[in-house]
Amino acid sequence: MQLFFQINLHVKDRALLESIKDYLGVGKIHNSGKNLIQYRIQTSDELTILIKHLETYPLISQKRADFELFNKAHRLVMSKEHLNKEGISEIVSLKASLNLGLSEQMKLAFPDVIPTARCTDFSVSIPDCN
Repeated sequence: MQLFFQINLHVKDRALLESIKDYLGVGKIHNSGKNLIQYRIQTSDELTILIKHLETYPLISQKRADFELFNKAHRLVMSKEHLNKEGISEIVSLKASLNLGLSEQMKLAFPDVIPTARCTDFSVSIPDCN
């Protein structure tokens, strides 16, 4: 199991990704298809830096809901819960609610997955969505 955070932009926006990378001090930037560039963070230590930043400076809108789900998955992996069946099921449920959801292959592998409820209350500094 590999958690990662990524931002994909048009190549003309490389300077923006370079600024984010320089500010956080973690991650890598590489080409990701025709006219696309990607900033990616994937090691546990680097993800922890990103998570601490986003806890200090919370996102708004649905990106905040995605972060809360991702953060929960990260905590499960860090506590080694991903090494048992229940932990894997919980992480797949979280993934089903994130961004694009599950791929067709994942849906076939986990046909009974129930997506985790997404937080919708962003009126408090740290939502009570767990």
